[in-house]
Amino acid sequence: MIFMFYNIMISLLILISFMIFSMLVTKINKIKKEKPSPYECGFEPWSMNRLPFSMKFYMILIIFISFDLELIILLPLMFFNSFFIINSCLINLLFFIILSMSLYWEWSSSLLKWQE
Repeated sequence: MIFMFYNIMISLLILISFMIFSMLVTKINKIKKEKPSPYECGFEPWSMNRLPFSMKFYMILIIFISFDLELIILLPLMFFNSFFIINSCLINLLFFIILSMSLYWEWSSSLLKWQE
C-alpha cells in the first residue's frame, strides 16, 4: 500500500516539475491587437460585413430540401409496404407521379435555372 502511495507521489512530483520547467522555458508573448481580430488581411472592419445572397439560391435550396424529403419518404415505402403489394404499388406510383409533376412544374416555370 505504501509502495503505491510512493509511486503516485513520484509521478505527481515529475508532472509538476515538467509543468514548472515548461512555464520557465517558454516566454510569454504580448498579444497584439491584430491577433484576436476576426478580420483577415485586406478586410476593413468598418465595411459592410453581410453581403446579400441571391433569391435564386434560397429557391433552389428549398426545392432541394423538399425533393430530398420526398425521396426519403418514398424509398422506405417500397420496402415496408411489401405485405400489400397492390396497395403499396399504387401508393408509390401516386407519390412518384406527384413528385414528377411538381418537378415538371418547377422546371417549366424556370425555377431551376440559376441564371436569368
